[in-house]
Amino acid sequence: MGGHIFSIGRMLVASAAMCAGLSAPAAALEAFTEANHPFWAIDEVRVGAFKQAIDDAPGEGGPAINLEVLSGRIPGAYENSILNVFMTPRLHIGGTVAFDKTNQFYWGATWDVKLTDRVFFETSFGGAAHDGPLSSKTEASYGCDVNFRESASLGIAAVGRLEDHGHHRSHVERGPLRHQSRPYKCGCPSRLQVLSVLSLKPCSSGRGDGMTSISTKAGDGGKTTLANGVRLSKSHIRIEAYGAVDETNAAIGVARLKLPADQTAVTEMLERIQNDLFDIGADLEAADASAPQRLKAEQVARLEREIAALSAELPPLNAFILPGGTEGAAALHLARSICRRAERRIVELKDVQGEPVSDDILAYLNRLSDHLFVASRFVNGKGANDFLWKPHAAS
Repeated sequence: MGGHIFSIGRMLVASAAMCAGLSAPAAALEAFTEANHPFWAIDEVRVGAFKQAIDDAPGEGGPAINLEVLSGRIPGAYENSILNVFMTPRLHIGGTVAFDKTNQFYWGATWDVKLTDRVFFETSFGGAAHDGPLSSKTEASYGCDVNFRESASLGIAAVGRLEDHGHHRSHVERGPLRHQSRPYKCGCPSRLQVLSVLSLKPCSSGRGDGMTSISTKAGDGGKTTLANGVRLSKSHIRIEAYGAVDETNAAIGVARLKLPADQTAVTEMLERIQNDLFDIGADLEAADASAPQRLKAEQVARLEREIAALSAELPPLNAFILPGGTEGAAALHLARSICRRAERRIVELKDVQGEPVSDDILAYLNRLSDHLFVASRFVNGKGANDFLWKPHAAS
């Protein structure tokens, strides 16, 4: 038993040393997984297959299947990065069904540490109940009904969306190879297992997806998580891009409130546009050109039809217009200028190699600024209350 524990200790120390070494350039430890749900809710489901190697028990050295469920992260925020990881684990329960003999049900806490954007180290500690022999003269026995259970893993996040359910999304988040040892309280055998896992993680993108918690504290360090699990600085151009889209949406919301009651047609147009902007935000956050895009070309075509319908009721424009007129028109001009900034940010994002952006998004925002301009004239007495630019008026 002492030799087993020593081997396990060496494995854990080596894994921790590798974790520390790979994390050396970073200023602080950082959890790999940003849980999207509170600690009492299911955050992740793992399905895996074991190949077991058990000392002195060749009869139990065959394959097994595994199912594990993890909760959201235990809440907490600490200035010390080590405490911030250690004090905020995720809880887990799971079961292993063996094709040969012993089955297990286990529980405990799981900690993970980010090594790179795709590589993580994970460890867990808890207990396990089983249906194996408690005492046997011919094979290794378990000694107790309930034993300690510990594990250490090194994994790679192989992200890929499986399906989209409208408001809740699942994706394969990680596929670790896990070396797992189990020293048992009552002197039972140690297990060395190699585990291959697919993880199904329901996630909230924040752009049209369900949200279970407003304040997760996961972004307190200045980073946020995309829908594909990648952590980025909040100053990253992609975050800036969909943030500017969000600003555009908020400005349009203010403009809707400023419109008089008789402008129902424009109000309904703006409501549809606000929903479209959430689609754009979700696509930008997903950062996956191969996945189906929420924003469709038909939505761009709808804007073009609405621009044509509004323009048909306006007099020809022979001079530039100053933002202003009615309160609603002024608010629409402000939304238009913010929309132009969002478009510039997305163009900047698209110019970065390896940063996918849908062509429909750029087309939509280009049309949207035109739409907001035409709508501002329409609610300005169909152009009657426009303020025209007078060059050198102050001279």
